[in-house]
Amino acid sequence: MKRILIVLVLLICTIAHTSKACDCGYLGSFVYSSQAADIVVYGKIIEYDSMVTRSLHENPYSMKFLIIEKLRGIEEHDTIIVWGDNGFECRPYIEHFKPNTEWILALNRLDYTGRNNYEISICGEFYVPVKERKVQGQIFGWYDKNESKTYNYEFIKNLIQNPLHYPLQRPSKRLKESRSKIGLEYMTYCDFLPESSLDIYTINKIINEELVLPLDFMSIGDSYLINARVIIDINGEFYFNGTYANYYKPSIEHTMIENQLDKILRNIGKWKYGLEAGKPVTAELIIPILLKK
Repeated sequence: MKRILIVLVLLICTIAHTSKACDCGYLGSFVYSSQAADIVVYGKIIEYDSMVTRSLHENPYSMKFLIIEKLRGIEEHDTIIVWGDNGFECRPYIEHFKPNTEWILALNRLDYTGRNNYEISICGEFYVPVKERKVQGQIFGWYDKNESKTYNYEFIKNLIQNPLHYPLQRPSKRLKESRSKIGLEYMTYCDFLPESSLDIYTINKIINEELVLPLDFMSIGDSYLINARVIIDINGEFYFNGTYANYYKPSIEHTMIENQLDKILRNIGKWKYGLEAGKPVTAELIIPILLKK
């Protein structure tokens, strides 16, 4: 009986490894995907932290990661736990990350497991290996078949710390009608996106001057990227549609920030509607906002 149970466990794990258990959209190469993450860190795999089952030591489920340099985000611990796939998640298998290897990881916090627990996604390029200060991976481009290239670590670090150059909004046309939280029908992508009379750098400067950060939300030297989603209707009217964030939020701090963003963005500059086939359309615009302290 015990032998039968072991065989069943092995069979289930094999099926989980070979079947497609996740279906998600591709957020693009590393320079874009990393903008959808809570933190971006460079560091080293210390060891595997847990297994899917205690009897299958070759099937790690999480790993301990030593942060050598925090590139963006909020995290005070030097060591964090990164969770991978158990056969039913949109995450890579942890066995892909070998102990003592170095990586740049773009991670989302798992709020329900503790502040220093994170998950890594496969819905884009969220991790790239580092060897001898060289980074190899699909860094640029919107498609999952972009060529993998090698770059200096300092070059990648500069990209991560200056995300306003590469906003999440896709530049190409892809029609998709949706409904916002406020009931507006809108088009996520059109021939010409909505725009502000102010450039993105001026918008960021004003927000960092006017926004009051929640107490203890960030430490001195921290930077945190938020992607504000706004809808501009055919009359140029502004509607705030929340922030692009992983589904374990919203937290109290993010709600406080969102309430302020709504008021600040509504009152700065003038907003112009998007165009589809030369006609005004109600459309969504994603605005990257890099908060600094």
